[in-house]
Amino acid sequence: MKTVREILAVLISLCFLVVLFFTALQISIFNRPYVYREMRKYDIPRVLSMSEAGVDRLFDETLRYLSDDREDLVIEVEVAGVKREAFDEREKLHMVDVKELFRKGFLIRNVGTGLLIVLLLIWIFSRFPERSRSLSRATVLTWGVILLCFTILVIYVVGHFDTAFIRFHEIFFDNDLWLLDPDVSLMINMLPEEFFFDTAMRIGLIFGVPFVLLFIGSLIGWLRSGRPKRAEVSG
Repeated sequence: MKTVREILAVLISLCFLVVLFFTALQISIFNRPYVYREMRKYDIPRVLSMSEAGVDRLFDETLRYLSDDREDLVIEVEVAGVKREAFDEREKLHMVDVKELFRKGFLIRNVGTGLLIVLLLIWIFSRFPERSRSLSRATVLTWGVILLCFTILVIYVVGHFDTAFIRFHEIFFDNDLWLLDPDVSLMINMLPEEFFFDTAMRIGLIFGVPFVLLFIGSLIGWLRSGRPKRAEVSG
């Protein structure tokens, strides 16, 4: 019974973390006002030789594609007074990969949400002894390891963003379609590395603040419930 209780507590804490991360990702990337501010911050309309309204519409249609609200990326824009298609074939193929990555991520989030609900219902209606302390302890120990890894990752990304950016693409994409020519690509100029850095930090903040607060709350709850016996710690 004790082993089942501990495994269930760890699964609950992990599922919650998965849901929190992908929700932070969605809130950050698919937030139109944030994106529009970033476009102004880095003067993207001037860089692309497009109007602000044109850049906003282009990004909005791109987000609609990633959200599966439109079927393709055949988008006509006006660049330096000349109408043209926004993205070439290489860019479109890369966005197919990006869309699939988002689809898998949000599928994991949705499955994790369903699993979390089921696990919580089992936990609530179970007759496990010391449920509150067990869940607090599982959260502290599981999240403690993840917090350490997360902190190291953030420090690395802040100090070596260019390298981290390249490693990310090499890990999650099995082709080189993400290597675009800034002299001809609207996409790479619309999405400079500075934008990705800001967005990564935004995701880290939206994910990290509730993560740390819940971690501290769980730690306090565990300590207040009384220090577990040595046998429970080792077991």
